[in-house]
Amino acid sequence: MNDPVTQPRSSGWQQRVRAAYSRLPFPSARIRRRLAGRARPVWAAIRRRLPWCRLDLKAEYRRWWRRFGRISRAQRRWVQRQLQGDQASPVLDVVIQLAAHQSEFLGDTVDSVCQQLGGGWRLWIVVQDAGALPACSGLCRVQHPGEIVLVRSLAEYSERREWASIVPQQSEPAVMLLEPGVRLHPLALWLIRDTLAQRPDARLLYSDEDRLDRQGRHNDPLFKPEWNTDLALGRNLAGGFCVVPGGMFQAAVHADQCGGVHALSLFVAAEGEDGLVHLPRVLQHHLTCGLGPADADAVQRYLLRRHCAATVERSPLDPQRIRVRYPVPDPAPRVTLIIPTRNGLDVLRPCVTSILERTAYPSYEIHIIDNGSDDPETLSYLDSLARGPYADRVRVFRDDIPFNYSRLNNRAVARCDSPLIALVNNDIEVIDRHWLNDMVGHALRPDTGAVGARLLFPDGTIQHAGVTVGFGGVAGHFMRYTHPGEGRNASRVLDTQEFTAVTAACMVMRREVFLEVGGLEEEGLPVAFNDVDLCLKLRAQGYRNRYTPYALLFHHESATRGPETANPEKRERAAREVAFLQSRWGTQGYEDPFGSPNLSTTDERGRCSFPPRTGRFAGRRELNAPELVAGGHARGE
Repeated sequence: MNDPVTQPRSSGWQQRVRAAYSRLPFPSARIRRRLAGRARPVWAAIRRRLPWCRLDLKAEYRRWWRRFGRISRAQRRWVQRQLQGDQASPVLDVVIQLAAHQSEFLGDTVDSVCQQLGGGWRLWIVVQDAGALPACSGLCRVQHPGEIVLVRSLAEYSERREWASIVPQQSEPAVMLLEPGVRLHPLALWLIRDTLAQRPDARLLYSDEDRLDRQGRHNDPLFKPEWNTDLALGRNLAGGFCVVPGGMFQAAVHADQCGGVHALSLFVAAEGEDGLVHLPRVLQHHLTCGLGPADADAVQRYLLRRHCAATVERSPLDPQRIRVRYPVPDPAPRVTLIIPTRNGLDVLRPCVTSILERTAYPSYEIHIIDNGSDDPETLSYLDSLARGPYADRVRVFRDDIPFNYSRLNNRAVARCDSPLIALVNNDIEVIDRHWLNDMVGHALRPDTGAVGARLLFPDGTIQHAGVTVGFGGVAGHFMRYTHPGEGRNASRVLDTQEFTAVTAACMVMRREVFLEVGGLEEEGLPVAFNDVDLCLKLRAQGYRNRYTPYALLFHHESATRGPETANPEKRERAAREVAFLQSRWGTQGYEDPFGSPNLSTTDERGRCSFPPRTGRFAGRRELNAPELVAGGHARGE
């Protein structure tokens, strides 16, 4: 059955354009697709350079919301027909904790609950202080589709819930903890009940969100990933509401860990990540600029329950966020920084100098892999490093094999004996002195595979802040060319979080883990995408790849070897590598759990996806997982 709630609406002009395009005088659809594929990146490059074509994310999101977010008449009628055949719609308890300073937002929040299609709710307002009573005085005297109950504390709510639960043949309702100042989408409760019916194992539900301005216009969306523990520790990932089973909510109340949505979501997540469900629809609209800072006490309790030795502090990048700092042992383990190069003195010298002068980490060495340099100035500089004041930190190895980035790094890793390695491009420049401390802290966590850094272009925009797989059929950088101030989606680059992959332009990991999965792919991926393949092999072995924004460096991307489209030979080699990665891992059409189906897979700047790839929330297709044999190579290759 076609479901108009989750099927995007297609406007008439789009259908006419597609029909006209299909009648173009080309002999086959393949040629039409090939021409469109070549024209798309050219037009994207033109748009980035023309001032009148620059991206207006605010206007684009409003167009997206009008087409895919708001409920149409057809969708409303369809839901009403479904509800007519639903004889036993479960009741959902909606709990609002109200303080005096939040009273002005209560009316909008309660109205959005009352306007839910299908009813089936009971609203509990927990009045936390006497100053909030005037805002609640008239609510119980007005007729509502559901029941509204005022209580003085969560303990009183818990007692009344326990009394209600002894009624025979009455199932225990799920509980939504809703923040004042948040309006629910008219379909929110219906979609939540529908999802709970499909996912009876769900222990936590949360959704995407946006903000409403004074004129009621939707703006500044936050399109969220699947549950991401590192991200949830640094910010309130659930947002303005979360839905949990009644028994779980009661347990949180008795443990005094229900101070807000952030605290409740971390209480549930501390028992395991199974059943934490993300609804990729914008179901919450915030009337204020934010819900306050992340709950540092809740983060500390989560770490204690998980027996994790880490310190909690306010993020220096944003005081609304939390930074979880993982310790580095004393003495610090040695890290070998591997830097392949061929000539390129104009980028190599700043790279090495910045590492030597701006790295606070006490125990590291640099291995420069000279892959056939013949420039006299470069050779003189390399010789000076080996005999200069940093001779105890810098070693130069000559390796004249034909350029193969994977093989050069694999041979260098086999040569060193440090417990930690760092793959570093020769066009990197250090910005923050403590970049290596933070990366090593994450790399030493037992479940960590690779750790990536926040890399900036020279103009200050993002070059790397994590890699999402499936972008363009292969992989792409998350929020590339953006700045954290361009919206809440772009501001995710300021959070420590897990990604499917991170770039090897600056990657730290344990040497034993690198060797366990067989290192970088030498035959199929000699130049590009070998870091993505490495990270996917790590995930297949159960490791997590993490990104930290506190390791900050510049990256002059491909400054030595040039772009992949520089000549036909490079284009042919790049096409082979794309085909290899797609064949091994099935990246074509993959929906990365650390991205969002509401974000574009053709533009790395965080554009909205037209249409969104939400479906019926039935889950995501897993990547191929080639069986790994000894040495980490895929069987049969």
